Amino acid sequence: VDVKSFYMETPEDVAERLALCAKYIPVARLSAVPDCGFFAVPRWVAVEKLKRLVAGTKLARRNLGLA
Repeated sequence: VDVKSFYMETPEDVAERLALCAKYIPVARLSAVPDCGFFAVPRWVAVEKLKRLVAGTKLARRNLGLA
């Protein structure tokens, strides 16, 4: 999740990125976190991006057979 942009990543965007990472990193070592702090964006943007990060992580877990 890019905190320097107002672009709202979809849960599918997040899940796709995690699936790509899982090809190279064992899933037990993966973490879904924003790339930096949210201090520079309005609170509503930060909250929405975090919601989408959580939804995308849940989707990735299902797609990878972990849920």
